[in-house]
Amino acid sequence: KDQNNIEPGIKRTRGATTREHYRLPILEILVENGGKATQSEVLAKIGERMRENFNDLDNQILNDGYTKRWQYNVAWERHGMAKSGLLKSAGHGMWEITEKGRQEKNN
Repeated sequence: KDQNNIEPGIKRTRGATTREHYRLPILEILVENGGKATQSEVLAKIGERMRENFNDLDNQILNDGYTKRWQYNVAWERHGMAKSGLLKSAGHGMWEITEKGRQEKNN
């Protein structure tokens, strides 16, 4: 462990965990939930799994007064994953893994 990496393998940009680092946990959580989950369920589970890896910058509250930087980055990663065909929308606030997402999780 060093100052930039809380644990080996955690990449950081300007001190915060990169968005891409959330990709595999998102896919795993969706598979564990039968293929889909609400955004709040995904965020809660990522918070539980990765809490010890978050640094002060990850936990910083953004300008809206309540969103933590890591939550914002998870949401942006979901957006990128949807554009890449790994996730699809399953209704308001519901995230669903696609077959392509399942294949990526297993690679």
